[in-house]
Amino acid sequence: MIVLTQVRLIKLIWMLLAIQNLSAQHRSSQTSDFPDLGRDDGIAFSTPNYMYFGTGMETGFNHTSSFYKFSIEDQTWSSVPDLPSDARQYSAACNCGAYGIVIGGINAQGDELDDIWLYNEAYNSWNMIAQIPDGGRQKLIAQCYYQNIIIGWGHANGETLHSFWRYNIPTGVWYPYAPCPLKRENGISFIAKDTLYVALGNDNTEYHHRLFALDLTRNIWKEKASFPDMGRIGSIGVNLGEKGFVGLGMDSAQNFYADFYVYEPSEDTWTKSVISIEDSLRGAKVAVIGNQALISTGLNHTFRSYKSWLITDDTYQFSHSGLSNNHIDFEDAPTGEYDLTVYDMQGRLLRNWTGIYLNQDHYLPLNTVGDGMYIIHLKGRSNDFEYTGKTAILSQH
Repeated sequence: MIVLTQVRLIKLIWMLLAIQNLSAQHRSSQTSDFPDLGRDDGIAFSTPNYMYFGTGMETGFNHTSSFYKFSIEDQTWSSVPDLPSDARQYSAACNCGAYGIVIGGINAQGDELDDIWLYNEAYNSWNMIAQIPDGGRQKLIAQCYYQNIIIGWGHANGETLHSFWRYNIPTGVWYPYAPCPLKRENGISFIAKDTLYVALGNDNTEYHHRLFALDLTRNIWKEKASFPDMGRIGSIGVNLGEKGFVGLGMDSAQNFYADFYVYEPSEDTWTKSVISIEDSLRGAKVAVIGNQALISTGLNHTFRSYKSWLITDDTYQFSHSGLSNNHIDFEDAPTGEYDLTVYDMQGRLLRNWTGIYLNQDHYLPLNTVGDGMYIIHLKGRSNDFEYTGKTAILSQH
């Protein structure tokens, strides 16, 4: 067992700059086209190494189960094994550490699906891990929160849904959350500071722009500031550091959008982003690695798109994970799962996280403890690495 006691300096890359100063730090550019037929209403997820896009409805109105991965390093696409189940659209996806998760949807026969699949990049393989506890659903949202999959909203049996569930991957147990105050389908979601935010979507012919927040630790819903434009469906939503990044979509008058907005949870405010893309899209998908987001596919008024855009943000880091994007310089820690405990200098327990996945970038959820001197204990679950020592947490503004 390796025990390190020297003091390490944790550099938190957590830059909360004013949105009006971001224009010089944002870039969007078209990149390599999606390598198959244009499609919409598919899914996307990412691992530390690649961005994955798959399923959906192709040009010609065919459902598909095919998948492709995109390399940020050389901006090229390559194929990966198809999802070994029904071709589908209107599924949901999220990424938990090094694994991609695909959930539900609807097949070509109109069957609403309840299966949940895990993609293991190391083995380039798929495994079915669970089923949605209250039956198949489509047009749902999903997020990964540490070692849990959160699902909610959607459509099943002719009804728009408001139920939310949490699936714990290590134990295989489902837990219900309180239902959302509004029923919706085709919405978006993002996680910031232990809170799930859900917005947009529709209930039959009514398109919504209201935003609701679920405190994941207390199971309480609160309504927040509404999205500042028309209600939309088929939009995208991701984390922008501790903020939400929401855009694209189609309103009830069938106007398509190419714009984006940033939501600041601490102030409960929305600001229009300087970022936009050339095409107005509904049903596009987004995957993120570090500070780069890839938007690909989608429906552009009359045709299904195969175009792709890279958005680079030099101020924030995009994230799907629900973990904050704080960087720790642990060269010795191998990739794997860890338990992290944080104490103050008097030895009092402040926070405890279990089952955190660390890759070569070593992101830790330390923003919630604030600046100062702390004692941290990091212990490997999948290896024998262990570290105990004093740490200075310094946020950069």
